[in-house]
Amino acid sequence: IHVVWESGRGGTLGTVSDPTTVMYAVSYNRGETWSQPLTITNETSERARNITIGQDGAGNIVMAWWGLPEDLVYYQVSADNGLSWSKPAQIPNVWGVWFVYTSRLDTYSMATDSAGYLHLVMVGRTAAAETTMRLLHLIWDGSTWSFPEAIVSYQGDAPEWPRVAVSNGNQLNVVWFVRGEDFIWSAGGEAYKVWYSSKK
Repeated sequence: IHVVWESGRGGTLGTVSDPTTVMYAVSYNRGETWSQPLTITNETSERARNITIGQDGAGNIVMAWWGLPEDLVYYQVSADNGLSWSKPAQIPNVWGVWFVYTSRLDTYSMATDSAGYLHLVMVGRTAAAETTMRLLHLIWDGSTWSFPEAIVSYQGDAPEWPRVAVSNGNQLNVVWFVRGEDFIWSAGGEAYKVWYSSKK
């Protein structure tokens, strides 16, 4: 069992306060005992968020996470079931959204299809100076990441909390919700909309 999470102070409204880190732990006996938690970081990141983890068709464990303040997305791979990890590497052609939207309420999501491809869904940007926030889909084929595909794009409105699941072997199902630009922090929950999209 492989588990990742954000670590920081607080926890109010589902978020933790800076400085935040992301952590990893593994159990090889169905949760009876756990490894010592491992802090996931690199030399350029003062803090990290939005970690997610998955397994590709070759059995490699892959984690992806958001590094700040550089606003880049990194990944690491383990070929030995979590005993060791590759050095953090940048996922190409994607950036986070801290440049335009400093929310702490978000996460990334992964799922594997029947062909062994690992799918990452995240909110991000496709250029460093871009102000459009996009719900992005990327595919890990076991060695490289695909170019990001925009499921939907928003200017002003803020998409958050995507989740991806696979059905019938190869159908991707994605859900997320959107904070409208005019009431990002001021409206009650009834003002937010939840959206769904699918693709084979």
